[in-house]
Amino acid sequence: MRKSYISLIWFPLITYWLTTYCPIGTRLSIAIDRSQWGCINLFMVSLICPRRAIPLYWSLLPTLGNSSFESQSTNLQQVLPLFSKYKVIVLGDREFCSVDLANWLKEKGVSFCLRLKKNLCIETEHLVWQRLDELGIVPGTSLYFQGKKVRKTRPATGFALACKWRRNSGKYQVKEAWFILTDAHCEQPSMLISSGWALKKCSETVKKEAMILKEQASKGTD
Repeated sequence: MRKSYISLIWFPLITYWLTTYCPIGTRLSIAIDRSQWGCINLFMVSLICPRRAIPLYWSLLPTLGNSSFESQSTNLQQVLPLFSKYKVIVLGDREFCSVDLANWLKEKGVSFCLRLKKNLCIETEHLVWQRLDELGIVPGTSLYFQGKKVRKTRPATGFALACKWRRNSGKYQVKEAWFILTDAHCEQPSMLISSGWALKKCSETVKKEAMILKEQASKGTD
């Protein structure tokens, strides 16, 4: 019933909005995120807009904890056909740093920016592997690698890697660098990092709204 509601009612509204406000060929960013509170584990696919995230598709995962590659690809497959006339880039935080997901998106011809965990390894030179947090990135610096192998166990190639640690500004202190895995035909590194920060804001918004709903439910309010 829920899937029928989304496909029969919500998807036509999304399609109408796209055709009205987004010219064919526009580059659009889609974020994947997961929020868990109590025994509810919600997977969300959203369209990133200026200061907004429009929900496209959502599902309750059958188990608690991180989502699997199967659930990630299944949920994304529901919405990608809606964007066949657009240039889509999928954004995913560290939970979605799966090289398998990157390969799946690459096969679909979909661009992606997936934030990697800092303990992942990259082959900087032939047979020389380094953890991402050992690349020497400090606040205010960045690096860009293209065509390097990632993941020492079952290495994969054909990707690009953008690394940046945003400069600290006044009271705003950036705690760590960002490492983003992307396809070789995506935007410039600075744009990749901006996409990553957009994802962070989207994730924070989803979690904030989830907490509001939880508080309302506990109080028995509408």
